[in-house]
Amino acid sequence: MGDHRAGQIDIGPAFDISWTSARVACEWYMVEGARPIYMPEGCDIATYRPMEVPRDIPVSFIGGAYGFRPGNSPAS
Repeated sequence: MGDHRAGQIDIGPAFDISWTSARVACEWYMVEGARPIYMPEGCDIATYRPMEVPRDIPVSFIGGAYGFRPGNSPAS
């Protein structure tokens, strides 16, 4: 991508924490100066469920359009 590397390589160090569900990615993040936390996929539906709470966080997820996410499907 020109002078820019792909993925989170260049922006990882700008965040307090980088969450990854791939244990192997933790070392990749650290090599680039980022601070990863490994949190595997899965949840307890008795604890983590939709709740009525104030929406005071302007952004809670930033990611790429890959897999089933919009922007990378043949219909997009």
